[in-house]
Amino acid sequence: MNRLLARTIACLICASVLVSGQDTPAEFEKRVVDYLLLIEPEKGDLERIGPPNEIGDALLRILEKNRNARDRSEHPGMQLKAKSIKILGRLKERKAGPIIASILVRRGFHTDSNVDRSIRTGAALALIDIDPKEYKGALIQAYDETGPTEFALRRGIARGLINVVDPSDSAFIFRLELRGRGERTASHRAQMEEIVEMRRRVP
Repeated sequence: MNRLLARTIACLICASVLVSGQDTPAEFEKRVVDYLLLIEPEKGDLERIGPPNEIGDALLRILEKNRNARDRSEHPGMQLKAKSIKILGRLKERKAGPIIASILVRRGFHTDSNVDRSIRTGAALALIDIDPKEYKGALIQAYDETGPTEFALRRGIARGLINVVDPSDSAFIFRLELRGRGERTASHRAQMEEIVEMRRRVP
């Protein structure tokens, strides 16, 4: 869909919400779904159609309904899953943490490894936005279980945990350093070394 047309329709959705002001939770959720499928919404865009707490609740219901979506990435179920995770992270919606953590550690949920990797990377970044300290265990588990081609996921988790891991996580820090030196390309090794150096400078 043309981006300008999508934005125009999205504005109409926002306007209709403001005019009605009497949506039931189900009706509001439907509007959020319509909005998610039209465009790649930023946090500020969604806040135009309702209060952040109502948006967070609607997104959480949408994610729960689509948590097991295994269809192709262009299918609405997968789009809703990916976008809900992303925006719940931006909203720092704590109630979404447990379900997002379960998605993160569910390695191999999808037959398409690219889809699997993309969803779990989004889940990791969302947990880091929500509370990396609370979900440190899930993030470390996901890091340890990454495969050779999942560098973006490893890097995202490693960067997100820089200020969270402490001396009690010395075994993980050792694995981080060791695995970083073993990355397959010079660029990846350099990026991981930079993260390790940033970690060393944290008190």
